[in-house]
Amino acid sequence: MKSGCIISILIFGSFFVNNPYAQSVTNKNISGTYASLWAETVWTFNFKSNNTYTYSTRGHFGNGTTLGKYKIKKDTVFLTAFPNQKQKDKNGYAKSDTLLIESVQCLIMFPSGYECLFIKNKKEPIENSKRRNLNVPGRPVIG
Repeated sequence: MKSGCIISILIFGSFFVNNPYAQSVTNKNISGTYASLWAETVWTFNFKSNNTYTYSTRGHFGNGTTLGKYKIKKDTVFLTAFPNQKQKDKNGYAKSDTLLIESVQCLIMFPSGYECLFIKNKKEPIENSKRRNLNVPGRPVIG
């Protein structure tokens, strides 16, 4: 009986150690590059460990880069762009955005619902992103 209980605890405990979602919420470390491809545009977020980010777009929706700071609260990343006079790229835009953390491998752009996947190798091709239905209690429903 004791060994069965210990095995159950180990299996249940390993779920939290190996579950990327649990790690993302507890560690709150999204450092790295995430990319999304939709509407003939590549959307890229590069998060640094000092809580700054670079956001760039390339394609149909324009070509630009935005610099700013980010803050994580629970499962949400809040982006605050630096003012226009601190932007290096005049094609970038200074506005705030929000991302939802699904896992350390996947962020979801809010309110559009498109996935941004973690990129290990910047040379790997980016596939068309999936769009999620963000019918989340307390958040607006996205069409």
